[in-house]
Amino acid sequence: DWNAVLKAKAYLIHYADANKTDPHDAKYMGYTETNSWTLATAHVPTLVTGDKIYFYVQTYNVVAPSGTTEVEKA
Repeated sequence: DWNAVLKAKAYLIHYADANKTDPHDAKYMGYTETNSWTLATAHVPTLVTGDKIYFYVQTYNVVAPSGTTEVEKA
């Protein structure tokens, strides 16, 4: 969860493999139209104790077209 952005209609969440801190390495994405998103267990990168995943949230003032898949939305 994060603070909602005024007039944001959708959010694109970017993340990378464990311990990657450079946003340019964030090759995985998720999409939501609320200020909350949950990373599905099936999409969690390989982790060991102490690893971190960094998330970067991008806002949009439009929503993805209905009927598109989560991958297409992202």
